[in-house]
Amino acid sequence: MNLVKPIPLSQSALDDLFALEQAAFSDPWSKESLAHALSDPLCRSAGVYLAGKWAAYGLMQVVAGEGEILRIAVSPEQRRKGFGEAVLQALLAEEGLTAVYLEVRSENRPAIALYEKAGFALCGRRPRYYQNPVDDAILMRLDIC
Repeated sequence: MNLVKPIPLSQSALDDLFALEQAAFSDPWSKESLAHALSDPLCRSAGVYLAGKWAAYGLMQVVAGEGEILRIAVSPEQRRKGFGEAVLQALLAEEGLTAVYLEVRSENRPAIALYEKAGFALCGRRPRYYQNPVDDAILMRLDIC
């Protein structure tokens, strides 16, 4: 794994994060959705900033000790370098977490492998949940003891 330490995100990074979002996903969030998440006091964030660009970022909402991974995005040219894992581990280091949930496209094998490596287990499926292209959502859970 890369030894880069993720840092918290701020609204000042919004334009760059939106560009990363568009490059990373076939069905990206709007700039307004990203801005809302970054301003939400229940949302935690982590990102990897390299050579003047965001290589990866993640968002997690935390309520009553439970986290929900909202997004983990890695720039296409920075994939398979450990940045997604670094962001995930930074989010999972949040104090007081007892469980973390996420949903991921069933066809996103690299992301599923990353989550399984971190200890997440399958806990459900939502058929035809995603659009652009249509795909099922795999629901995963990590219990933190």
